[in-house]
Amino acid sequence: MRFQYYIPIVLSFALHACTSNTNTAATSTDTVKNDILTADRDTTINPATDFFMYANGGWIKNNPIPADQSSWGIGNAVQEELYNRLKAINDKALHAGSGIEKKVGDFWYSAMDTATIEQHHLQPIQPELKTIDSITDIASLSRVAAHLQMEGISNLYRDNVGQDAKKSDVMTYYLSQGGLGMPNRDYYVNTDKRTTGIRNAYVKYIQKVFELLGDDSTTAAKKSSLHLALETQMAKASRKLEDLRDPYKNYNKFAVADISKLTPSINWQEQFAIKHVSHIDSVIIGQPDFYKELETVLHTTPIPVWKDYLRFHVIRATAPYLDSITYNDYFNFYATSLRGVQKQKPRWKRMLDLEDGLMGEALGRVFVNEYFPPAAKKRYED
Repeated sequence: MRFQYYIPIVLSFALHACTSNTNTAATSTDTVKNDILTADRDTTINPATDFFMYANGGWIKNNPIPADQSSWGIGNAVQEELYNRLKAINDKALHAGSGIEKKVGDFWYSAMDTATIEQHHLQPIQPELKTIDSITDIASLSRVAAHLQMEGISNLYRDNVGQDAKKSDVMTYYLSQGGLGMPNRDYYVNTDKRTTGIRNAYVKYIQKVFELLGDDSTTAAKKSSLHLALETQMAKASRKLEDLRDPYKNYNKFAVADISKLTPSINWQEQFAIKHVSHIDSVIIGQPDFYKELETVLHTTPIPVWKDYLRFHVIRATAPYLDSITYNDYFNFYATSLRGVQKQKPRWKRMLDLEDGLMGEALGRVFVNEYFPPAAKKRYED
């Protein structure tokens, strides 16, 4: 599903319309044409019926959603200019000999070396796959899962450090439901036509992942079915979207020693050590019932299925940065089937998005050095 939006100064427009003196002709035709509050109107729309489309319809009609986007707004148009500037910065950084510019250049070189990336195929993730192969029981499963989470590969559950929702001057550790390959529980349990179609496409994508990993089509199809069944169990134990909106219901403080009452099979002290979490005496668990069910699923799901579950999530998390075959399969599900995007962004834009997330501060400093005047640079540094 794709969305188009424009964020206008709606209140200003309304005030502009209400305070205009209709008995005066002081405003010239040229001024009206150049007025952002009027130029983007769709005057074929009755403002009493749909004020948003009346105020923004002209802009929306003149700015169709590009094929490589799931939504489009004025912010995206600004981002297009930034992409070009950031690409120029990265291209220049390829020739830097030292300093922060060299770090940016090294990242850009590795991200855009598509010849090597195509040649290596799944080789970059072999260490993770080998580690998964070593799993023999629930203890080693949870240990490997934690290491993968530290690499940005989501699985089993979610955790993060943030402000305590009831005491904002304190940082606390949060545990919440997670471990799914689709956005939320609705995609696993709803039976409407759109959701069913997405779920079927997900099963096909999972099968392609296992085929990429070396399984024949029959074995991959069986593994795909088992994988969906596992995630469906986790999804059914997850809270509905409307229940996640209740801040009190999703704030449950547990002493560290009590977490094991929910999931005795997970060594939480070991999990914390792997994630370098220390000096905590309590955690906030958003959805305790999910963790109770996770304990059950850990025991009822065979270890080989859990290993395939983790293999899939390694591919899912890394596919955007691997070879084109791996990425194409990922794109067809997560972009086209799930969000309606028809065309891939060029790799250089995708890598700029990744770079912003991984080393945005470094990139920002290079951007300042390149584009800011001396006085502005000083203010930035200060």
